Amino acid sequence: RQQKIMLRLLGALLWVSCLAAQYTNGTQYKIPCRVLTNAAHPNLCMPVVGLGTGGYGSALPPPAYPECWKDPGCCPSPDKCLVVTAVKEWLKHGGRRIDNSNDYENEPGIAKGIAASGIDRKEIWITSKVGGAMFPLGYKDALDQFAATLKLLKTDYVDLLLIHWPVNMKHSSDPLCNKGAEYNATACRLNTWKALLHIFHTGGAKAVGVSNYNTSHLNEIATEGLALPSVVQNPFNPYRRQAAVKKYCTQHNIAFNSYSPLGVPDFKKYPAPMTPVLLQDPTLVKIAKAHKVSPAQVVLAWQWSTETLVNPRSANVEHMKENMDFFKVKLTAEELHQIGSLPQDYCSVDPSWYECIPDHED
Repeated sequence: RQQKIMLRLLGALLWVSCLAAQYTNGTQYKIPCRVLTNAAHPNLCMPVVGLGTGGYGSALPPPAYPECWKDPGCCPSPDKCLVVTAVKEWLKHGGRRIDNSNDYENEPGIAKGIAASGIDRKEIWITSKVGGAMFPLGYKDALDQFAATLKLLKTDYVDLLLIHWPVNMKHSSDPLCNKGAEYNATACRLNTWKALLHIFHTGGAKAVGVSNYNTSHLNEIATEGLALPSVVQNPFNPYRRQAAVKKYCTQHNIAFNSYSPLGVPDFKKYPAPMTPVLLQDPTLVKIAKAHKVSPAQVVLAWQWSTETLVNPRSANVEHMKENMDFFKVKLTAEELHQIGSLPQDYCSVDPSWYECIPDHED
C-alpha cells in the first residue's frame, strides 16, 4: 500500500514538473512536456503535443481527402509532397514532436521536412515504431527495422521507439513469432521488447515503449522482470476511452499517449449512437461555442485533463496552430463529465474498425 502511494505521488510530481517544463521553440506556443520514467533516460521530457503522420489516403497529392502522407506515393513533386510540407510547417510554427512509423511509408518525407525546417535535430523529438502491419515482430527483425529507419530518417538516434503492435502480422526470423509448432505469442513479444531494450541501452533510442498493448501484454513484461515501457501509445478519444490501460499506466508511472485523439475526421465515420464525425458531436460543439474555441481544442483539453499526451494529425496550418494552443481551455467539472460520458465505439457495434473497443477490454 505504501509503495503504491509513493508511486502515485511520484506520478503527480512528474506532472507538476512537466507543467513547469516548456519546450523553447521561439514561437507564441508554450508546449508542456512530460518527464518519462522506466525505460527512459533520466529527466527526459516528452512534449505533450506531437504531429501524427500516419494518413489514410492512397494516392493523390493535396488537397485530396483523406490526406495521403506517403513518400514516395503521394509526392509528384517536392512542392506537392504533403508530408514534407506538413512537417516543415509544424516545426516552423512551434511543434517539436513528430510521431512516425515504418508502417506509414513516409520516413524519407519526414527527413526532408525536418531538413527544410532549418530546426536543429537536437530540438526535435522523433518517435518511431517497429513491428507493425507491414513488418514482423522478433528480436533480429526489430534490430534490422530500426537500422533501416535510422537511414531513412537520416538520424543516428530516435527519442522514442515503440513496438507498434503486440501481434505479429508478417513472417519473422524468430520461429516463436510465426504460427506453427514453436509459436508462442508471449515469448515473441518479450523477445521484441528485449530488442528495444538493447537499442535503448546502446544509445539508439532515448526511451522505448509500446503501442496498442492491453494490460495483459504489459503484465507479461512485468512478470518477466524487465524494465517497463516509458510510454504506452493507444487509440484514445471521447468515443474510445481506455480505463483499464490508463489506470495501469498511472499505477506504474507510464506516460499514456493517444493516437487518433480527434477520431480520424478525414476517414472514419462512426455508427449510431455516436455522431459520424467526432468533432461534430453536439456536446463537443456546444462546449466549444461556450469557450469560443474549436471542438478539436475541446477534445485535446479534455485529454490533457486526463494526463494524456496527444498526436493530432493535420496538414492544415491553422489546425496545427489550434492543436498547439489548447492549454488555455479550462473545462468545467460538468463539461469534463459530459465528455467523459459520451457513447463508446464498441466492437459489437463497429466490428470493422480496428480501433473499436473490445466489449471485455482489459
